[in-house]
Order: sequence, then structure tokens, then C-alpha cells
Amino acid sequence: MRRVVWFLVVVVLLAGGAVAADVLVRGQTEDRIAQQTAETFDLAEQPEVTIPGVTFLPQLAGGTIAVVELRAAEATVGDVPLRDVVVELRDVDVAEPHTTREVTFRGLVPLEALTAELELSEGFVVVRSEVLGMPLTVRATPEADGRAVVVRLESVEVGGIAVPASELPAGLVDVLENFRVEVDALPERMVLDDVTVVEGGFLITASGTDVALVP
Repeated sequence: MRRVVWFLVVVVLLAGGAVAADVLVRGQTEDRIAQQTAETFDLAEQPEVTIPGVTFLPQLAGGTIAVVELRAAEATVGDVPLRDVVVELRDVDVAEPHTTREVTFRGLVPLEALTAELELSEGFVVVRSEVLGMPLTVRATPEADGRAVVVRLESVEVGGIAVPASELPAGLVDVLENFRVEVDALPERMVLDDVTVVEGGFLITASGTDVALVP
């Protein structure tokens, strides 16, 4: 009976040591991924990183981390300030350059971060100005175009009356139709999927495959 008790004690101690080692290595890996992701996405600060799952060491031994979740209340990607940033990495190689099979990225661009005087209304970007002394209202929808944001002209009103874009001054039409913001800070192999007008700004989503965390 005494041998059985000691055997159980040894098993518990070994299990506790394995759990402690798992927690330690998981924490070190999360710190490392936070640092590398901040460098890859050109973030001003390191995000909060979580590797979900009951055990981590078996994933490490297998050479691939199944899922890594990253969150940041505020971040700056290149020159673009973002809020509520969420990044999910799937099937991350343990060996450098830590290629990730699938990456999804989501963040809010606050309206006050934009230099242009814009309004957001009913899912549209609204620009107000004057033409020939009459109020001009232009509504447009932002769209993702590869690694850039463009706008699609939806409606134009002059003095409260809808007019076709062809009757607007050529310069104004050119500015709207040629509006394009390149998102150069995205890692290679990532593109924008969607740009949506939400309360307080623009929600952008991006994704990519086979993205290297180490440039």
C-alpha cells in the first residue's frame, strides 16, 4: 500500500512539473510572437498574445502551433492609428521565419484619425462642400482593392437636388474617382478584404496565407 501511495505522489509531482513547464514555455513563446508580430505589422506597441488550448508542449514538439490570438486596444500600423485590433494566426511554424498558413486581421480606423473632413452616415462616407455658391453633398462607399482603399461614388446632391456625376466639375470628379490609399504596412502576401463604415470610423479586415512573421 505504501508503494502505491509513493507511486501516486511521484506521478502527481511529475504531472505538476510538466504543467509548470508547459505554462513557462507557452508564456515565453507568447512573448516572442508578440515581439515578432509587432515588428512584422509595424506596430507601435506589442499586442497581447494568447495561445489557446489545454497543452502547448505537444504542439511545439510537432513543429506547428495551431492557433495564436493577438489583441491590442490601440495600435499603429505604419502611419495609420487603429483601435480594437484583433489578429488570428493559424498553423504557425515553430522554425523561423515562423510562416503562418492563415492570417486574419481586423481593426477600427477612428474617424478623427483622418485628415479629411468627412462624415459617416447610414454606411456612407459623406463629403460636404459648395459649388457655384450652393451646398454640395457627396456620398461614397469605401472599398478594399488589393492592398489599397478606394471609394465608389454613390450619389451627388447640389442644393438638395440629385445630379449625375458627369455634371460635377471635372476636378472634383477626378479627386473622388482617383482616391486611393495604399496600405503599405501590411506584410507581404496579405491583402485587404473589406472596408466597412461603422459608428466612429472604418472597420478594416485583411487576410493572407503563408505569411512569414520574421521579415
